[in-house]
Amino acid sequence: MQQRLVDGTTLLEARPLTGRTNQIRIHLAHLGYPVCGDPAYLAGNTLGESQTLGVADPPLCLHAWRLTFRHPLDHQTVTFTATPPEWAK
Repeated sequence: MQQRLVDGTTLLEARPLTGRTNQIRIHLAHLGYPVCGDPAYLAGNTLGESQTLGVADPPLCLHAWRLTFRHPLDHQTVTFTATPPEWAK
Protein backbone atom coordinates (compact mmCIF):
# COMPACT_ATOMS: atom_id res chain seq x y z
CA MET A 1 0.00 0.00 0.00
CA GLN A 2 1.20 3.51 -0.78
CA GLN A 3 -0.52 6.87 -0.38
CA ARG A 4 0.89 10.32 -1.25
CA LEU A 5 -0.26 12.96 1.26
CA VAL A 6 -0.91 16.68 0.73
CA ASP A 7 2.20 17.68 2.73
CA GLY A 8 4.46 15.85 0.25
CA THR A 9 5.07 12.80 2.43
CA THR A 10 4.07 9.26 1.50
CA LEU A 11 2.41 6.69 3.70
CA LEU A 12 3.55 3.21 2.67
CA GLU A 13 3.40 -0.35 3.84
CA ALA A 14 6.69 -2.22 4.17
CA ARG A 15 7.25 -5.84 5.10
CA PRO A 16 10.77 -6.50 6.41
CA LEU A 17 12.09 -10.00 5.82
CA THR A 18 14.71 -10.34 8.54
CA GLY A 19 13.13 -8.44 11.42
CA ARG A 20 16.10 -6.14 11.83
CA THR A 21 14.90 -3.00 13.59
CA ASN A 22 16.55 -0.56 11.20
CA GLN A 23 15.99 -2.49 7.93
CA ILE A 24 13.14 -0.27 6.71
CA ARG A 25 14.86 2.93 7.82
CA ILE A 26 18.20 2.28 6.14
CA HIS A 27 16.77 0.95 2.86
CA LEU A 28 14.36 3.86 2.45
CA ALA A 29 17.11 6.38 3.24
CA HIS A 30 19.41 4.70 0.71
CA LEU A 31 16.68 5.06 -1.93
CA GLY A 32 16.39 8.77 -1.11
CA TYR A 33 13.18 8.49 0.95
CA PRO A 34 14.18 8.78 4.62
CA VAL A 35 11.56 8.20 7.32
CA CYS A 36 10.21 11.49 8.74
CA GLY A 37 11.80 12.25 12.08
CA ASP A 38 14.63 9.72 11.74
CA PRO A 39 17.73 11.13 13.48
CA ALA A 40 20.09 8.50 12.08
CA TYR A 41 19.48 7.90 8.36
CA LEU A 42 19.13 11.23 6.59
CA ALA A 43 18.53 12.33 3.01
CA GLY A 44 21.56 12.30 0.73
CA ASN A 45 22.92 9.08 2.25
CA THR A 46 24.26 10.94 5.28
CA LEU A 47 24.23 9.77 8.87
CA GLY A 48 22.81 11.83 11.70
CA GLU A 49 24.43 12.53 15.05
CA SER A 50 22.17 10.14 16.99
CA GLN A 51 20.57 6.73 16.59
CA THR A 52 17.66 7.50 18.91
CA LEU A 53 15.31 10.36 19.71
CA GLY A 54 15.12 12.31 22.95
CA VAL A 55 11.93 12.29 25.02
CA ALA A 56 10.96 15.81 23.87
CA ASP A 57 11.80 15.23 20.17
CA PRO A 58 9.09 14.86 17.50
CA PRO A 59 8.30 11.18 16.84
CA LEU A 60 9.97 8.93 14.33
CA CYS A 61 7.16 8.39 11.83
CA LEU A 62 7.52 4.63 11.64
CA HIS A 63 4.77 2.50 13.15
CA ALA A 64 4.35 -1.26 13.46
CA TRP A 65 0.65 -1.78 12.77
CA ARG A 66 0.82 -5.54 13.07
CA LEU A 67 3.48 -7.98 14.25
CA THR A 68 3.23 -11.73 13.71
CA PHE A 69 5.78 -14.31 14.81
CA ARG A 70 6.15 -17.81 16.26
CA HIS A 71 6.39 -17.75 20.03
CA PRO A 72 9.78 -19.14 21.10
CA LEU A 73 8.37 -21.30 23.91
CA ASP A 74 5.24 -22.95 22.49
CA HIS A 75 5.90 -22.32 18.75
CA GLN A 76 2.36 -21.01 18.28
CA THR A 77 1.86 -18.12 15.85
CA VAL A 78 0.96 -14.94 17.72
CA THR A 79 -0.21 -11.64 16.24
CA PHE A 80 -0.35 -8.21 17.83
CA THR A 81 -2.04 -5.17 16.28
CA ALA A 82 -1.85 -1.54 17.33
CA THR A 83 -3.95 1.52 16.62
CA PRO A 84 -2.15 3.95 14.29
CA PRO A 85 -0.74 7.04 16.03
CA GLU A 86 -2.29 10.47 15.31
CA TRP A 87 0.35 11.39 12.70
CA ALA A 88 -0.59 8.31 10.64
CA LYS A 89 -4.34 8.99 10.48
